Amino acid sequence: CDWSSDVCSSDLLKHEVKTIDVQPVKGLDIILVFASGNLSIEGSPALQFSQVFQLVKSGAGYYVHNDLFRLNYG
Repeated sequence: CDWSSDVCSSDLLKHEVKTIDVQPVKGLDIILVFASGNLSIEGSPALQFSQVFQLVKSGAGYYVHNDLFRLNYG
C-alpha cells in the first residue's frame, strides 16, 4: 500500500482485486501488470479502480516502476 501506514493498517481502506493480467516485456527484465477491482474507504460504497505498473528486476528482486492508478467513476 502506498498510503500512510495508519490508513493501510486499519479498517479504513478495503480493496478487492477482481482481475489481474501479467505480461513479460520481451527482451527486458520487466513484467507489465494490470489489475482492477473495488475500493472502499471508511465503509463508503465501493468504487471501481484500475491500476497498471511495471515490475523491474533489480538484483534478486523487483521494484514497482511507472505506477498508474485510476478510480473509475460513473
